[in-house]
Amino acid sequence: MTNVFKFPEHKIFREVAPNVEEVEKAKEKGKQKYADGIVAEVAAGLLAELENYGIDLEDEKGAMSKDFLFMVDVLKSIVYRNMSIKHSLHEFVDENVSVFENEEDFKKYLENSEEETQTKD
Repeated sequence: MTNVFKFPEHKIFREVAPNVEEVEKAKEKGKQKYADGIVAEVAAGLLAELENYGIDLEDEKGAMSKDFLFMVDVLKSIVYRNMSIKHSLHEFVDENVSVFENEEDFKKYLENSEEETQTKD
């Protein structure tokens, strides 16, 4: 005879392995929340600095607010790209913005642009 009691089987809990897709979704959501937090903090700091310099973003037509909101969205695009999160501005920037290593490359680009404009007219 033994003095060992058998643990009640109805109280045994076996942990189910998490679904890989659900884990990935949760990671992406957490990463996006983190990125949004960065953007919110930087935007709030920038807004405070602009106000320190006497720049008021509230005007009657709301144009200054629109400009600031657009700038915040561009900031979000920067942070998202750095964290490999898709953003609606990425495609626009990739198609419409060029970066030049030096002034000579920029001048060549301008010359080609002017030639293209003249041939279209």
